[in-house]
This record gives sequence, C-alpha cells and structure tokens, in this order.
Amino acid sequence: MNKYKDFVIFYLAWLVLTVGAYVSIPNGIETLGLEGSKILHGEFWRLFVFPFIHLSNLHLIENLAVLFVLIFIAIQLDMKLRDFLGIFIFSNFLVGILGGVIWPYQIFVGSSIGLFALFGALAMKAKAYLSPKWSISAFLVLMGLNVAYKLYSGESVIQEVYHSAGLLVGVGVVVRGHILQSVNSKKKKKKT
Repeated sequence: MNKYKDFVIFYLAWLVLTVGAYVSIPNGIETLGLEGSKILHGEFWRLFVFPFIHLSNLHLIENLAVLFVLIFIAIQLDMKLRDFLGIFIFSNFLVGILGGVIWPYQIFVGSSIGLFALFGALAMKAKAYLSPKWSISAFLVLMGLNVAYKLYSGESVIQEVYHSAGLLVGVGVVVRGHILQSVNSKKKKKKT
C-alpha cells in the first residue's frame, strides 16, 4: 500500500482541484486558460493553472479517467511520483510556451498535454513489455488519421498539435534520461 499512497494522495488532490475549479470558476476558460498573448503581457501564472480548467463535464471526466489509468501504469512500472509530476509539469510548461508563441490568441485548457507526455514517457519505460516503436507508432498513425480527417473536414488541428507535442516531450524526457544514465555509467567505468 505504501507505494500507492503518494499517487492516491496526488490523484485525490488533483480531483478536488480540477472539479473545484470547474464548478466554482464561472469564466475559467477566459480567466485561467492558456492564451499566449496574455502570457506575453505578464500573466505567466496561466502556464501553471490551465491544466485545472476544462471545457465540459465530458472533457473533465475523460482527463480524470486517463490520469487514473496512467497512474495505475506508472505504479506498475515503478515510476516515482516525483518523475511523474516532473514530466507532467515540464510538458505543460514547455508546450504551453511554444504553443502560446505560435498561436497567441488560441485558448487551451485541460490536462491533455501532460497526459500525452506521460503516455509517451510510460510507453518508453514499458519497453520490457511492449516495444515503444509499436506503441508510439500506433499512436502517431491514429493521430495522423485524426489530423487528416480534421483537415479534410476543414476543422482546426491545433489540439492535435498540442497533444502530439506533449507526447514527444514525454518520449524526449525518458530518452534523455537513458542517454544521461548511459553516459554516467561509461564515465564510472573509465574511472575504475
């Protein structure tokens, strides 16, 4: 039970904060959503609060359900909560800044960027069970089909770009960690 405790506390806190924000902030999308033009005018806090805001009941429930599943997988793969949160926060911050610069007047809300980053990181971490090439490739094919459909129907693909960027950040964090670990182990071997 001890290995689950931190994740359970995190999930319950996230649940309270996101549901609380959804029901108690009437104009949450406008006042707390990620909008690049507002960040460029000094509202930096938006980079940290937009994951708590959601468009609809369904959007909130989907994000909470995916977070629950990702927590379960992270526990099974012995991921530390510190690493889990680091990937989630870093990806939201990095993709939020880049997206805000590219689309300064587009508002983005929800925790999808961080969730996709966690999916990418966990797919790389689960390589003993499933080839990351297959899991990431399957995701990219599905995302590509979704983008093609949206382009065909004349809809915006900004959401898919944000999601894909989150996934790539998660993969990049894990790959970078493996590279650093490999370099450090080679340095240790040279010293001995």
